[in-house]
Amino acid sequence: MEKWISLFTAVLLISILTSCMEANPPEAASPKEYAEKYLVEAVLETVRAEDHEDFHFSASENIQIGELHQQWRYSKAFLENENDTLEKTDDWYAAVYQDGRPVNVVAISKNESGYYSFMGIGFGKDLAESLDKRTATEGKLIYEFPMDAWFVYDKGHVIAVNDAGQRLLGLEKIRFDEFQQSVYDRYADK
Repeated sequence: MEKWISLFTAVLLISILTSCMEANPPEAASPKEYAEKYLVEAVLETVRAEDHEDFHFSASENIQIGELHQQWRYSKAFLENENDTLEKTDDWYAAVYQDGRPVNVVAISKNESGYYSFMGIGFGKDLAESLDKRTATEGKLIYEFPMDAWFVYDKGHVIAVNDAGQRLLGLEKIRFDEFQQSVYDRYADK
């Protein structure tokens, strides 16, 4: 009887440890470290899923991750047209390449424990193609929620880098003060 209790206890302990390991996704101290160690495998989980085509993926597992781009957002003062301050976030985005072509975007974010982990995938092929044309040192990547619009601010100008952003700004770059005024006009009465 004692053997059965020991065996049951061992199986229970292994089961608990396994479920704890699965409940704690991989984390890293920096976005770069997370990207280098875990990001390809996180993307491959999507590629291996039945709905991978919804994310513009084929079944190919030839995956590479592009440069990381930190996300910036509007400060409260920016939205109120009081100053031109943008704020850094703890979210980082990178184009995902499959067979050498940009097909989607993946995100890493700092979690509550202060480590970086997988945030999501599925930000669109249009954004992936735009990030493919940029380097991590070129400008600030700005996300405007709820419009799902992405922009890059660089050298005093802003350009839309996804379809939603282009619907708001068009295809041409505009001066930063014009961009801020357009944002203010969209949200002034809300």
